[in-house]
Amino acid sequence: MGTSEIYGNKVSGIACTNTGTTAGEIARGIRVNGNANSGTITRIYNNFVSNIQSATTNATLTVRKVIGLSLQPAAGGAGSGIYAEFNSVNINASTLGNSNGCLEIGIASGPVFKVRNNILANSTAAL
Repeated sequence: MGTSEIYGNKVSGIACTNTGTTAGEIARGIRVNGNANSGTITRIYNNFVSNIQSATTNATLTVRKVIGLSLQPAAGGAGSGIYAEFNSVNINASTLGNSNGCLEIGIASGPVFKVRNNILANSTAAL
């Protein structure tokens, strides 16, 4: 049990330069795999994420290639919490062949997510 915190970071200039065609060419600003233990809290707050790029242009892939803030539980994480608050994410990816996202929550069941008071801007040109 306990609390983990990610705060006060400026994440910028991240790039995936691989031009391959697999699902592994994803550029993420901040990725959180929460703790699977009940009662564990992961807090992500007061971060600034921008200028995340991916060189992959394969439009047939169905996964996002640029993700500003990626939140996922580890092994379910029932009874734990992941809180994303007061973050600023600006996505302006130059890759036009793939979808992008400011925030991605990967979950089927598990922790409590609290996502509030974030500024999320995706100004990538339309596909």
